Amino acid sequence: HDVYVGDDFDQVNNGTGETFRANQTTTYYVVGFPGYPYPNGLVPGTTYYWRIEEVEAGGTKHKGDIWSFTVPPRTAYNPQPADGAVSVDPKATLSWTAGFGAKLHTVYFGDNFDNVNNATGGLPQGTASYSPGQLESEKVYYWRVDEFDAVTTHNGYVWSFSTPGA
Repeated sequence: HDVYVGDDFDQVNNGTGETFRANQTTTYYVVGFPGYPYPNGLVPGTTYYWRIEEVEAGGTKHKGDIWSFTVPPRTAYNPQPADGAVSVDPKATLSWTAGFGAKLHTVYFGDNFDNVNNATGGLPQGTASYSPGQLESEKVYYWRVDEFDAVTTHNGYVWSFSTPGA
């Protein structure tokens, strides 16, 4: 088996760059540990691609499908409503996918980017959703979720959405 692993789809697909990792007989492969590809560990928030070429005894190769996996980031991601969404229901409940290892989430919400971006001292909560109450129409709202993993607080990105008419 020829093993290809990398964070660039095209390079893994084409077998270029440093994506060729091994020719082996076993059906498993280790990454993300000293002595292996990515010896310092896999990077949170990164998507990795991998494929296997089957190699016959005579040298004929059969290119395999490309698979992928993503190491989840430590920050919140996949906001709902999506970042930049328009005409969001003024009764919307906000939700997100918790960052890797997150135990508590602190939500900052408002209609001023700078205030949300610079906010501190919010109240942590255990659920990955937040109801801001009835929102005004024709307005842009900003929100940020900081994730706490029992050791560190990971500041989130500021997302935005608008209600109908904005």
